[in-house]
Amino acid sequence: MHPGSESSRRRRSQSGEGRLGCVIWLAIAAAIGYIAYVILPVKFATSRFEDFMREEAAFGSSKGNPQIIQELLATAREQNIPLTKEQIEIVRTRESITISVHYQVTLSFLGAYEYVWKFDPVVERPLIQT
Repeated sequence: MHPGSESSRRRRSQSGEGRLGCVIWLAIAAAIGYIAYVILPVKFATSRFEDFMREEAAFGSSKGNPQIIQELLATAREQNIPLTKEQIEIVRTRESITISVHYQVTLSFLGAYEYVWKFDPVVERPLIQT
């Protein structure tokens, strides 16, 4: 038996395992990247929409409900958020305004799996009398 044959077999075996491990890590990284590619645009859009809801509530004393609803719907369209008038609720008291919306976004992963992501943001602000 050749003295180097045992160690050279081990090296070949280990290098194959290294390539397989690399391929597995690349596949995991690609899957995480794809999931982020699908989820992050929705998350950013819903975050911007919730910021806009806060802004609308802050100026609630100077706007009527129909105007707030129209502006929310326009912003939802800009952000590709599927929202209808019926999904918006505005409650006013003497002291505050509460805006709540209820909608869902369906995420499709490779056309094989769909996930329904539900959103129910609520914003409450004190009404400042002008």
